[in-house]
Amino acid sequence: MRPINAFPYSDPDPITEPGITYPYFRSDGHSNRLLLADLKMIEPENGYKRLVVKPEIGGKIWEAYEKSKDYPFVFMTKAFKFRDIALRGP
Repeated sequence: MRPINAFPYSDPDPITEPGITYPYFRSDGHSNRLLLADLKMIEPENGYKRLVVKPEIGGKIWEAYEKSKDYPFVFMTKAFKFRDIALRGP
């Protein structure tokens, strides 16, 4: 685990509304307050690439490095901030 800055989001509304998202819940709440979160990491690597995957936030690739050049090819942010991009939230 490595602590990381996070802007948390709320749990989905437990009451579903009839419509195009039924039977899924909407996640509309998010915070503007920065928190420090401890998230699990999985770090698979081979002779060419090294990844850091965050399984607790949906298995997102957090970092990716080309080992031969020691160069990151996926940008790593210093904080994660979810927003309501899709109908079902983060």
